[in-house]
Amino acid sequence: MEKKYSRKILLVNPSFQFSFMKHSALMTLVVLTTFYLFKVYIFWEFKSIAIGTGIPEDHDLITLLSDRSYVVDMSFIIIAANIVLFMLGWALWVSHRVAGPIHRIRNEIKKIIDGQPLQRIGVRDHDYFHELKDSVNLLIEYFRR
Repeated sequence: MEKKYSRKILLVNPSFQFSFMKHSALMTLVVLTTFYLFKVYIFWEFKSIAIGTGIPEDHDLITLLSDRSYVVDMSFIIIAANIVLFMLGWALWVSHRVAGPIHRIRNEIKKIIDGQPLQRIGVRDHDYFHELKDSVNLLIEYFRR
């Protein structure tokens, strides 16, 4: 049996999905900012301890700390950008698993209202809201009687 082709729509409910992605990105940025501020504090503390022990500010250790701080900053920027992109992709994927079943159920209810024949609703195995699908299918079976 040939499988029916259906076009995949990533944004079935753009307002919900963009909102979910925005909140995921915001939480990710808060966590990354916390880690960055911790890094800044650690390097500042190392430099303060070194200077407090009497090491002059032009000493090689102080220069090394500044250089290492710069290298860690550049590495952090690259890693943070990758984490943000990954989290946005993950948020899109999860929001699609949430919005997809609701989209299908809403479309089926619109068909019922328009007088089209009642059909059972199906959702993919990895989607959420199987209980809602089952309840709507029970309602459809009730109206078929």
